Amino acid sequence: MDEDYIANVQVADVGKDGPSSSPQQNISGENTLTSSPKKSAVPTASSHVTSSGTVDVAAMPNAAPESLKKFTTNKALIEAVNNLFLETYESYTGKVRMTGSGDAKRLVIHFHTAEARDICVGSTHSEFPDLIFHAHDPRQL
Repeated sequence: MDEDYIANVQVADVGKDGPSSSPQQNISGENTLTSSPKKSAVPTASSHVTSSGTVDVAAMPNAAPESLKKFTTNKALIEAVNNLFLETYESYTGKVRMTGSGDAKRLVIHFHTAEARDICVGSTHSEFPDLIFHAHDPRQL
């Protein structure tokens, strides 16, 4: 994975009857988490809100060999995360990016609420089961 790619999707939920009052809401119940969010033994990070008003989750893709076999470029992994999270998390912003390189490479995902971040951190996603998400505070890098 040596190319940089950032997904930044502005999403509006427009159905047959026009825009809904709640963008990105998963009404059908389909495409939800494949497993119930697990309670993590790791305490959640402080609810640091970035200057853009989001709370972040990060994962280390180089520590997830099965996911790297399936998604061989940064772009492919970012698009897979973006597509799944748009369907799964109402509070997902549609913004995900890759930072750093080598062992310092991070997949950073932005949420509007700390609650959604905590659900993501405590969940396993079948698309990338070995990708471990954790609360991310950019001030600690």
